[in-house]
Amino acid sequence: MKKQQRERTRILVGCEGESEIGYAVHLRRRADEKGLFVHIDPPKLRGGDALARLEWMEDYIAKEEARRDPFEHKYALLDTDQNRLTPDRADKARRLAERLGVTVIWQDPTHEALLVRHFEGHTTRRPPSAAAATAQLEKLWGGYAKGMTAMDYMRALTVEHVARAGDVEPDLLSLLIAIGLVTIVDEA
Repeated sequence: MKKQQRERTRILVGCEGESEIGYAVHLRRRADEKGLFVHIDPPKLRGGDALARLEWMEDYIAKEEARRDPFEHKYALLDTDQNRLTPDRADKARRLAERLGVTVIWQDPTHEALLVRHFEGHTTRRPPSAAAATAQLEKLWGGYAKGMTAMDYMRALTVEHVARAGDVEPDLLSLLIAIGLVTIVDEA
């Protein structure tokens, strides 16, 4: 008799760039360490603004789900820095994400700013620009550079770091719960 293999939960995490891919793969490795049955698919989204990236993601979802089972959860890691330049396109991006069932983890203004909020004592920091975010992050994480790999993230960020950021970033928390890295305890 064949032993039935347990299906992994399919989670899509669309990534704006290489840094986000490294971050998503880092989350997958943390899940593997805990023996969680998840598969995180972190495609790099085509360049452009948030709307262009989500339009590409719409095609990707359609192709992937035509070949395999649907994704149980869909997320995208997107910067907000371009949203201010074209607010109408940013609005369309939000509506498209909602229609697709994609939870966007808005990195305000960039991925580096989101990373700052992973560090103790810095969860409320909201750097006003990409340059300020990078400068703050470099002080907290010596050796940080754009395009970090999953292994770089593994060395610098624990599950506690990620959970700390999830405490102030509700959409990131949603991803962490979907993966199983964080659980919500009902205190009632």
